[in-house]
Amino acid sequence: MEETRGPGGATELCGVEGGHSAPRAYSASEELETNDNPPVNSTACGIVVEQDTAPIKDPAAPSGACLGDGKKTDRNEVGKIQENTNIYKTAFHVFKANVGTGIFILPMFYRHAGYIAGLIIALFTGIFVLDASQLLLRTKLIINREDVDTYGRVCRHIYGKTMEWILFACLILTQYAFCLLYVQLAVSTMGSFVSFSGDAYVWGLVIFLIVFPCTCFSNNFSLLAIASIVASVSVVVTLIITYIRIATELKSNGPHESVTAFGDNVPFGWFTDMACNLMVLEGIAIVLPAHSGCNQKHLFKPMLTVILGSIVCLYIFYGLSGYFAYGSALNEVIVKRMSDQGDFRIPMGCAFILNVICTYPLQFQPAMQLIDVLFNCKESSLKGRLIRLSINVFIIVLAIILGGDTVDMVVGITGALPAVVIVMIIPSLLTLKIDLILNNLDNDKLSFKELLAAIVRSPFSFRKLRCIFYIVFGLLVMGFGTYAVLSPSKKNEWEGLEEEAYTYTHT
Repeated sequence: MEETRGPGGATELCGVEGGHSAPRAYSASEELETNDNPPVNSTACGIVVEQDTAPIKDPAAPSGACLGDGKKTDRNEVGKIQENTNIYKTAFHVFKANVGTGIFILPMFYRHAGYIAGLIIALFTGIFVLDASQLLLRTKLIINREDVDTYGRVCRHIYGKTMEWILFACLILTQYAFCLLYVQLAVSTMGSFVSFSGDAYVWGLVIFLIVFPCTCFSNNFSLLAIASIVASVSVVVTLIITYIRIATELKSNGPHESVTAFGDNVPFGWFTDMACNLMVLEGIAIVLPAHSGCNQKHLFKPMLTVILGSIVCLYIFYGLSGYFAYGSALNEVIVKRMSDQGDFRIPMGCAFILNVICTYPLQFQPAMQLIDVLFNCKESSLKGRLIRLSINVFIIVLAIILGGDTVDMVVGITGALPAVVIVMIIPSLLTLKIDLILNNLDNDKLSFKELLAAIVRSPFSFRKLRCIFYIVFGLLVMGFGTYAVLSPSKKNEWEGLEEEAYTYTHT
């Protein structure tokens, strides 16, 4: 099987680890951290440097050419992720790639499914994501080639450029959806602290004036490192303060009267809840680069299980606590609900706003790397600046038009469409194809219909059953989740919840 250079083939010089910079290389996408708080030494803080790399081909191998012996290929050494990270730093990167601003919108997800169905959905969605991550890692280990070390390269190596482009598109959509979410949250939260006529336009302009220069000069690794550290500290501060407020609310008033066991839109709300959970758990793109950079690979799989399992438990604990405290009336980020009164509301609000503003350029830059490659422009060029200006203006304007009350819609659509493809469908398709290769049933010239027939003919296994289930599950979430978010009745529900939230806040 021949490997060719993908649409985003590029080398990145990046990394702030242990106090010094180190060269690291990624394909211009995948390397997209699909999370809402990317680690400093990921491509979230890199610049793209074009690298002319000859296509790698193994003419001696049959259809299983993707199966290597672990030896180095003729790829330039600078294109390989360096094994210079111990298991503890790797665990931190995986944790940080999945935990960020998204945790503060978790409590409002439970109104779709209630505390019983919501708990079950969150638990099983977490298990599915963990298993899909392990399947993706297994595919990389079977390929066993140093030049196939990232999500994008695995897709290109197994299915070719088409699958890589699909992954790139989903990653870009997810990245910019997070940017849109951050602006919505920032404008909404700032408006809750200082409210006046037309405040959304003013705060939107303020945020634009802050983030646009950052996206134009995001090749400054030192500034990005500082922004990432500030964002991480701000998340921790906000998390502590908000949970203290949640615990105080529960102690004083008990569970909110509007909590339900199975949600307010059975069963379509369950699919919305699944999509929202997938949105905040879609940091799967960090798994393969993290494994490639880890110098204690024998500990990586158990570490991944422990870290992702801990994240799922944290999400369930925080989300359910917030839902019990504020009930189905919570249709906004929990920080905004707490902004009207109570202790530490000013430090909490400032920390949260600082977090989303600092995270915006970290999330914006990785997707911009691929855009630069597609438009053949440099960051410092007039063309590059105009593209950045256009994208930033579009995101800010769209956030103002949608408003802070549609955060749930943005998260639901993103989770139901690009996120489910990244997290569930592509890892399953990769596993099915690699198993065909292992069973000598694969042929590079198979049509899609013949490929499906080959999958059906392949030996039955529990792994094959899981992959088929994840694909079907993903398609159901895409269909029913999108319908539930965009259905006509949803608009009335948002309006009703907004009125209920206003009444609750002012009584």
